[in-house]
Amino acid sequence: MGTLIGTIFAFLLCFPGSRNLVRSYPLYFICRRIMEFARAVPELVYAMIFVFSFGLGPFPGVLAISIHTLGALGKLFSEVNENIDMDLTEGIRASGANWIQIMRYAVVPQVLPNFLSYTLLRFEINVRAAS
Repeated sequence: MGTLIGTIFAFLLCFPGSRNLVRSYPLYFICRRIMEFARAVPELVYAMIFVFSFGLGPFPGVLAISIHTLGALGKLFSEVNENIDMDLTEGIRASGANWIQIMRYAVVPQVLPNFLSYTLLRFEINVRAAS
């Protein structure tokens, strides 16, 4: 569950966290700092904070793994986004597509194999961290 939740939020933050895909520098800056903060703190520290807040059980562990996965995968996903072929995005933009349509039809098809690869790698890392 932690990997799934973290991957979903990383997927949502990686597009505005990619310099070549967003024109708003404040949005880019905020998304990057969120991912850096989530990645900088180890899972064990997050787990201790959440155990103190919510008590023992699986919920604090899921939250800790989710937050750290958000940071790690968000950074990796953003780096993959920054290496895409921009010709496709320019073509779709020229046909009148909005930002979401550009992400859906030009960016996601290019980056999906790498996203899946990094997600499986992170799942393996999270299984070891959970034990």
